Amino acid sequence: MSNESKVITHAALKDCEEVFQGLKSLVDVGSEKLNFVGRDMVSHPIPPADAILLKWILIFLSEEECLVVLKKCREAILSRGKGGKVIIIEMVVGSPINMDKEISDLQLALDIRMMTMSGKQRTFKEWEKLFMDAGFSHYKSTLILGERYVIEVFP
Repeated sequence: MSNESKVITHAALKDCEEVFQGLKSLVDVGSEKLNFVGRDMVSHPIPPADAILLKWILIFLSEEECLVVLKKCREAILSRGKGGKVIIIEMVVGSPINMDKEISDLQLALDIRMMTMSGKQRTFKEWEKLFMDAGFSHYKSTLILGERYVIEVFP
């Protein structure tokens, strides 16, 4: 999974540079690298930040757990004032894609991992419902690789 993470992170930074412009703080909730926060988001608070990065987190959580995490993220960015956002890097199923062999193999590995946990893959409609139920006002998405998107969610 770490190889996939490197590929996706590179694609996100290359194709979505504007998403990260102007940020003074970024909390990467699930990362094991850098000086970011790595913890159980469901049972621990998320520290205040200009932006919170959730990369390959929500796909492994149930709907209820996703709502808990998203609500905590919203609180954390609102505590810093206006202009914050949550940056989500996840799959969106049902979107038009063109996968080559390498992307297809990565997809299969992620599917197997996701199925062994309580998570699920979501459509744009399902993502939007989660965002609205968590109190967010709107979102925008950018396709980066296969079915993987960078999704910016705003309070």
